Amino acid sequence: MDIQGYLTEIRALHASGQSTEHSFRPALARLFGSIAPDITVINEPKHLTEVGAPDFVFNRGAVAIG
Repeated sequence: MDIQGYLTEIRALHASGQSTEHSFRPALARLFGSIAPDITVINEPKHLTEVGAPDFVFNRGAVAIG
């Protein structure tokens, strides 16, 4: 997905009048994944006790990098 595709998707979601913060995350995950195809993007990963509950985690192989 390119930036224009991402913007088109989130604009359509917003225009529905029924979107929430979580509604936009799948499009953002697809955008992140298209920027770096070797990275696995996980939306709403397991709760991490030392850092709380991140919205996303980025893995390269078995290593969390962000």
